[in-house]
Amino acid sequence: MSAPSALRHMKFETVADGVALVTFARPEVKNAFNRLMMDEALAIVDELAAGYPARWRAVVVCGEGDNYCCGGDLEMFREMLGQPRHAVHAFIARFHQWALAWDALPMPTLAVMHGPVVGGGVPQGLICDLRYAAENTVVHFNFMHIGLVPDMGSHFIVPSLVGVGRAYELMLAGEPIDAAEGLRLGLFTKVLPTREEALAAATKRASVIAAVPPDVVAHSKRLLRNARHSSLSETVAQEVACQADRFLDPVFAEKIAGFFAKRARRAS
Repeated sequence: MSAPSALRHMKFETVADGVALVTFARPEVKNAFNRLMMDEALAIVDELAAGYPARWRAVVVCGEGDNYCCGGDLEMFREMLGQPRHAVHAFIARFHQWALAWDALPMPTLAVMHGPVVGGGVPQGLICDLRYAAENTVVHFNFMHIGLVPDMGSHFIVPSLVGVGRAYELMLAGEPIDAAEGLRLGLFTKVLPTREEALAAATKRASVIAAVPPDVVAHSKRLLRNARHSSLSETVAQEVACQADRFLDPVFAEKIAGFFAKRARRAS
């Protein structure tokens, strides 16, 4: 599936060499996801994967308007009340495809979060490899307050960032966390004063990443992902295999030759 030619609830553009920008663009409802928005989001993921690495080697995701995303549209949820279990299960599974597909992208993903970020919007941001935030960002796992459990991979993502004990407190008590506390806990990579500054910083970082040989970045991202559920010995074995491939790659030989050539010039 390719990205629709006329997106209604999402924006998708190239903002720098090798860098794509994905924007949640439903600000009138705080960028809440409905069915069409999810269809568009999944189509964009397909487009990103198909365009890697020739067109895109890093992707930034942000929200339009006053906040990043407030998760699923409650109007849509209300429509599902009373439906048979198999229909509800299929509906929820469809939404969770995004988390799996986004996490599986070979290129690094960078979130730019701002304003109140609640419900499913929280893991949609935290699942990204790097997470930039504006100072007015407040994340709130409010699932419990409406009778739901955190989802979109929350039970995997949050403990990996802050530890199991703190994850219990964040997800079960559902207390809001501001940008400063989120940075201290490790939810955020960096906090900037405004959304615009956070977006500029994330785009700049994405451009740096996009300039690195893409297979090197993809190898490292895969190792980091696999290490979540691998032992040290398994991770080391994967690193050895990847590094052996790198040593045999012409790009590595060129970099080494360039290093010694530069050192020889300095010495002469």
